[in-house]
Amino acid sequence: MAWFRAGRAASRAAVMVAPPLLVASLATGAAKCGKDRFESCERSSCASKDEVLASLRAASGVAGALPASAASKAASPECPPDREELGRSSWDLLHSMAAYYPERPSAEDKAAMAGFIRGLARFYPCSHCAEALRADVEAVPPRLGSREEFAGWVCEQHNIVNESLGKPAFKCDLATLDGRWRDGVAGCWQQMDQTAQESLGQAGEDEDEDDEDDEEDKAQSEEEAVADAGTGVQRGGAAAAAGGSGAKRAAGDDEDDEELLALRRLLETPGRR
Repeated sequence: MAWFRAGRAASRAAVMVAPPLLVASLATGAAKCGKDRFESCERSSCASKDEVLASLRAASGVAGALPASAASKAASPECPPDREELGRSSWDLLHSMAAYYPERPSAEDKAAMAGFIRGLARFYPCSHCAEALRADVEAVPPRLGSREEFAGWVCEQHNIVNESLGKPAFKCDLATLDGRWRDGVAGCWQQMDQTAQESLGQAGEDEDEDDEDDEEDKAQSEEEAVADAGTGVQRGGAAAAAGGSGAKRAAGDDEDDEELLALRRLLETPGRR
């Protein structure tokens, strides 16, 4: 995070050193970002401090970072986030929400997340960014059938933005996404008392879901056993009925044989022919 703090400090220094140029850059930042596709936006959330710094360096003819004397003036009030700062925070939120989205979401879960995405695309502070997001969401609606589906969709949306900015794409398989946004790696927790999952109160979620799976599997097995037992009883009853019918047929055949034998004897008796 040191590079991020340094960049933010330099941005604040730029505000202190050249306010007129900064204001002008903020007013035209949206057109630059949108590559003339969107209307100009005068919000600070549409502009970019990185572009402001580049403009300052170009105007002063000085390459590299601002002088240390300028950076030392960075103790200014907290400033509103610009486009890059807002974007990084928003992607952190979206990826993290996807990382902890339910494995088997209910209809209510799906509706809530779909509403969140719609609201984000409508109210996102960077107006031309919101316009692009609405178009992307309309073209490819969120996939909310499972955690893996939603995490993949968020990653794909992030890659669309990265491609437009000339940045490298993320790998969107669930193992990679979990490693970045959910589980982390060993080095992430060396100087922390809690992992990210523990600090979010999510550490026991996997165990709870496994317990639920076990209970569901057990209940399903019991239902199948009951069904199989019922089928066996039905088959036994059918067999017994079939056996009874066979016995009746056999008894009838024996009676027929006795009648034939008596008739034959009667015919063989002298004087009866």
